[in-house]
Amino acid sequence: MCKKLLNQFMMSTATISLLIPLSLQANEADNNNAGVTMLEEITVTARKKEEGLQNAPISITAFTGRGLDYRGITNISSMADFTPNLTFQNNPGDGGSSASAAIYIRGVGQNDFVPTVEPGVGLYVDGVYIARSIGAILDIVDVERIEVLRGPQGTLFGRNTIGGAISIITKKPNDELGGRFEATTGSANRIDIRANVNIPLSETFFMKVSGATFNRDGYVTRPFDNKDLGNDNTLTGRVAFTWLPTENLSINLSIDGTRDRENGSPMVTTALIPTDSPAYLNTFMALNNILALGDPFSCFSPANLNNPQCYNTSVIQGDQNINGGTAEHFSDLNLWGTSLEIKLDLDNISFKSVTAYRNLDSQFARDIDESAIQIGHVWDDLQQDQFTQEFQINGTSLSDKMDWLFGLYYFKENSTNLNILSFLPATFQSGGHVESKSWAIFGQSTYSVTDELQLTLGLRYTEDDKSFLPDQFISAVHVPAFIFPFPVGTALLPNEEAINKIGAWTPMANLSYQWNEDFMTYASYSEGFKSGGYTQRIFPPETTIPQFAPEFVKVYEIGFKFSGLDNRLRINGAAFHTDYDDLQVLITNQSQIGPFTSNAGKATIKGAELEVSAIPAEGWFFEAGLGYLDPEYTALDAGVSEITLDSKFSRISEWTLSAALSKEIMLGNAGTIRPRLDWSFRSGFYNDVSNSEEIYQQGYHLLNANVTWLSSDEKYEAVFGVTNLTDERYLETGYIQPNFGNFESLFARERQWYLTVRYNF
Repeated sequence: MCKKLLNQFMMSTATISLLIPLSLQANEADNNNAGVTMLEEITVTARKKEEGLQNAPISITAFTGRGLDYRGITNISSMADFTPNLTFQNNPGDGGSSASAAIYIRGVGQNDFVPTVEPGVGLYVDGVYIARSIGAILDIVDVERIEVLRGPQGTLFGRNTIGGAISIITKKPNDELGGRFEATTGSANRIDIRANVNIPLSETFFMKVSGATFNRDGYVTRPFDNKDLGNDNTLTGRVAFTWLPTENLSINLSIDGTRDRENGSPMVTTALIPTDSPAYLNTFMALNNILALGDPFSCFSPANLNNPQCYNTSVIQGDQNINGGTAEHFSDLNLWGTSLEIKLDLDNISFKSVTAYRNLDSQFARDIDESAIQIGHVWDDLQQDQFTQEFQINGTSLSDKMDWLFGLYYFKENSTNLNILSFLPATFQSGGHVESKSWAIFGQSTYSVTDELQLTLGLRYTEDDKSFLPDQFISAVHVPAFIFPFPVGTALLPNEEAINKIGAWTPMANLSYQWNEDFMTYASYSEGFKSGGYTQRIFPPETTIPQFAPEFVKVYEIGFKFSGLDNRLRINGAAFHTDYDDLQVLITNQSQIGPFTSNAGKATIKGAELEVSAIPAEGWFFEAGLGYLDPEYTALDAGVSEITLDSKFSRISEWTLSAALSKEIMLGNAGTIRPRLDWSFRSGFYNDVSNSEEIYQQGYHLLNANVTWLSSDEKYEAVFGVTNLTDERYLETGYIQPNFGNFESLFARERQWYLTVRYNF
């Protein structure tokens, strides 16, 4: 572990630990007389058992449903502003889906949506794994809490959680009749409706119905058809049942669905690579600039600056809210799933079964040149379904000195992705059918060596089979044969199934010490892996199917958790060192028709997190978070020429900071009001592995503010808020099309206001 990193981490921890208690002690006498409210106790299930947040010796950020309301979070991507070392981007990339997520924790993740590639951060809803990044930008509807687990979760959660995991736990039906209705209006004709009702059908059988619709105009306009890109048009719902046939048996069944009908990603062209036509006439590209009048050899010459046949700087709109495209541009999504949880509690043993099925149907398209010239257009159809089954048995032994858990896991996924890439010389069909099967056996046990010292050991074995049957060929040719010498029907990959198999052990060890009831330290070691895959965007034709290997991480971590001053102060911190082998990176260059994933080599990532929550005086609440990352390539594979040992990781900020301050003001019978101010900072980051300056985002600050009024009987509530208070313009993500040299940028929304009213019954 880097000595300098540890010193910096411990110094900052010590400083905050000293300063906050001093500020609290100044008010301690008055606060004791006034009866100060303590910090909320949060129960988490990150280790597949219920325990307090401060008792779990891992790095975790947890949001309660009420906490999400206070922060104005309506979908999970917004959590990145409040969570150290979390990156969560809307990532349309090469396809154009407005529901595609790129999630990174501690510098580890993935930013391609195709089913031949796996995510690096696991997303779970009520214990059910969400395999695809399409549809992963989930809206918050009737959520009990969200847990963000940092570091590999290879033992309890398994494959594809090498960066960490995000676990969403929904509210279950109960025996009380009640519900909530919520309506929101705001900028860009925003109209959101969320509602739920809980109905006890009998003394042992309960039902809950939840639904929401989210509607808002887009913020990027296409003059060609007046489409507003980046709009929201989502309908989502959930029906859940709980049955308690006996005192120790519970059965939970849920069915959920989501429907998106949106105009597509709000990307705009912000830069071009000046070049002459020979650079465009690479292996498969022959663009319209060869038809330029006057000087066919340079569309960037002054004579051709305004030539409508030229793709040059004239296509840059100069306005971050204008997209000049003319081809089809949309994003549709249909998503549904069902899960069944059965739990049986006996004397010292508990049995749990989680069975789930999910189905995804998505189509999306976009004009990737974003101009009136028909250069490039992509269209995708992604069909996916998955089945998962997990069995868990846990209990206690040795006079309750040991608690243990064993489990079995099975996963099967079928995906078909047809990707039509239409360029000037030809139209290509990419994609094919992907089938994944995985099974695992795992166990974890915690032994109390003494009342203060606990040792946790865990181990998982996973077998992962992934096959790919390509369906890739040239479907049309639009230029003469001397320009593009490949006939219609030419296969881009052999029509044969490729199979990738791996068996992997992922152990963990954790040693924690409870110094007193307020302070705990821990040290841990954990491993994880992400499955390998295949390259599906291919041209020129290949005689074999390109594959990339799994990637692996080993993480060494130390941390602490402190709660003090009658639970009015909470400080949690961790420092870690990651050894990263065979890391997978998404590469864009002129050698291929589209981006492709390749193993880059080896790297290390050093980093730290610090989180503080405090009640410094009666009615006041303060929280802050700090994340630090120092990723570094240490060895590179020979075939990855786009990266050097000095390259920066894509989409990763060195620093992520946040702070919030709120005050609860009592109004007697008129209720309470709570003003809140949120600040966050993210240091600069590149959006591609080549570190293109054109899509580099400088560090930026964000301010959000809201005021909440709550009636004295807590039935009525109103919130007025403003997001991006200072109207900061910043990139959410960026993308390069190297074959014709345009850089695309997806900017975040400008300053927005909203007004929400709630009725609880």
